[in-house]
This record gives sequence, structure tokens and C-alpha cells, in this order.
Amino acid sequence: MQSIRATVRLLPGGRRSPVSLDRGYRPHLVVTDGDPLGVVIRGVGRARLEPGGDEVEVLVELPYDIDYGALVPGATFSVREGPNVIGTGIVLRRRPSER
Repeated sequence: MQSIRATVRLLPGGRRSPVSLDRGYRPHLVVTDGDPLGVVIRGVGRARLEPGGDEVEVLVELPYDIDYGALVPGATFSVREGPNVIGTGIVLRRRPSER
């Protein structure tokens, strides 16, 4: 399974509670106006994302058989839960899975 390293920041007011990364968080990422991409986000040295908190480096697993070609280093994306944009991020690098 492929994965990327990225930084993610939850927007203030995007969601009320923190996101636990212990078991993997499954939002959608959207690059520009592209299609939503299902991913699994896991923590790298941190177990939670706080709304309105700091930018955090994460491991983003790409588990589905879909085109993740838009997630290239330097690409910016929104983090979505359904139709709601709850965060933003930027791709740092692509790499083989670390799990």
C-alpha cells in the first residue's frame, strides 16, 4: 500500500472535538476541485489533531484502488467530513507504506 507524508491542520470551527489518530482517521482529501479521495490518516509522534491547533505531520495511507495521482509533493488539499471542510494540508512526500 502506498502512503504519503503530509502536514494537516484542523480549522477553528471545522469540528467541535479532537480527532484521535490511534486507530486511523478516515476523512476525504480533495485537491483543488478534484474528486474526494478516501484515505486513512495515522499520527506520527502525536495521537490527536486539535481543532484550531498546530499543523501536524501525519502518515496518509492510500488504501483504495483509485487514482491518487493528484497527491504529489507540494499539492495542497482540504480535509473533508462529508460536505464540510474541517482542515487543510500539504503533501510533503510519497513513500512506501510504513506499517
